[in-house]
Amino acid sequence: MSKGLLLENLLNEYLLEIQLKSYSDRTIKSVRNNNSLFFSFLKSEFNITTLEKLSHIHIKAYIKHKQRLGLKATSVAIIAYF
Repeated sequence: MSKGLLLENLLNEYLLEIQLKSYSDRTIKSVRNNNSLFFSFLKSEFNITTLEKLSHIHIKAYIKHKQRLGLKATSVAIIAYF
């Protein structure tokens, strides 16, 4: 098992924080879905599950992946709430 802060736990903590701040259900769902897609990409492409192993290169790779799927870089909202 990887040592360090699991991305999934970090997301759950953040979701709780934005719930306490009364963010809309739609925003909470969007944050959960967008970050879950990002984390799945990190795990499948780089075997990354902890914050300590994440770097800007991985984020750029995800943006490039989304661009290949037809999204503009500005549409990739993986960091918008983190």
